[in-house]
Order: sequence, then structure tokens, then C-alpha cells
Amino acid sequence: MSALDATWYDGRSSRGRPARLSQPAAGTLRVESEGETLEFAVAELTLSPRLGRTVRTLAMPGEGQLQIADSPLLDQWLPVPSRVEAWADWLERRRTAAIASGVVTVLGVLLFSRSACPGWRTRSRRSCRGRWNAPSATRHCP
Repeated sequence: MSALDATWYDGRSSRGRPARLSQPAAGTLRVESEGETLEFAVAELTLSPRLGRTVRTLAMPGEGQLQIADSPLLDQWLPVPSRVEAWADWLERRRTAAIASGVVTVLGVLLFSRSACPGWRTRSRRSCRGRWNAPSATRHCP
């Protein structure tokens, strides 16, 4: 049985206590700290989204929260329900993929503005000049 070291903030005091998080059976997580043992169904727990390599927070209903270093075991015990979150995590862990997706987005916007909207500037000038026949009207057109 594998276990993770964590810091438990019980919500009754500001002091963090050392704790161990383990999975004794599928769908159940156990927290052990200073002689106290708590068990929770996985469905009751809320795990904070992954954000780079920051510490993750596991909220336990009525018992405070655990702060845990990110680990592959967390993904096994508490699967991520959101595909968007999983995709964002994948991009955050691969710098070249994140840079490439940013470049592709910028190029896409530039190509769209050039190819899909080429006549915006010329149309506005033509319509402005067509409204007034006086030569002074062209000074006010873009």
C-alpha cells in the first residue's frame, strides 16, 4: 500500500499537522495523523486543480484540508473529471507545446484578419468619398 506525506489543517486551529494519505481500498482514502485516523469516500473529496508544480489541496468535508505535493498517485486515486483541466496540465508541463500553441494562435488571428477581412480599409475609404463630392471630404476619411 502506497502513502503520501501531507500537512493537515483541521479547520479548528491554524497549526498544520503532519499526516499520511493512503488508499486502503478502491474508492476510499485514509488520513492518519498523530494517532487519529479518518476515512473518506473518494466522491466526498475535492482535489484542487493542478497548477504547474504547486502544492495541491485536498478538501475533506467537515475535517479541513490536506496540502500534498503533486504525485502520480493522486491521479490514480482521484481521477480528473475535466478534459480541459487535463489538457491545460499537459500544456503546462511541456514548454515547447505551450509556445507552439501560442504561435499557432497568433498566426491564426493574423491570417484571419488578412484573408477574411481584406476590404475593410478600402471599403471605408470608398464609402466615405462617395458621400461627399467635395475634395475636402477626403481629409476626414481614414
